[in-house]
Amino acid sequence: MIEQTKKQETQKNNTDILNKFISSKEIEGCSTRTLNYYKDNISKMLDTINLPIDEITTEILRNYLADYKSNSSAGMITIDNIRRTLSSFFAWLENEDYIVKSPVRRIHKVKET
Repeated sequence: MIEQTKKQETQKNNTDILNKFISSKEIEGCSTRTLNYYKDNISKMLDTINLPIDEITTEILRNYLADYKSNSSAGMITIDNIRRTLSSFFAWLENEDYIVKSPVRRIHKVKET
């Protein structure tokens, strides 16, 4: 029961932070389409990983992207777009002092084959 409550609390905190990120991007003038793309991709990552944002590591994100690629028909461009979305999110988290250093920083551009 405690584990379930902790899981729900993590999801609520992550969702609150994601909503703040989306609001900041809206203020910066991102289109509704871009905002939805950000929200969908970041929500999917947060739901899949299900850890507090400050516990997400580079290794976890690399595994997430690898799993995403192998479990979907997504091409390399799509995977790189997701990486860029995550990079934008984690850079914002770093700038807003939610995290010390972005774990995406060491995940480089995905090369097309």
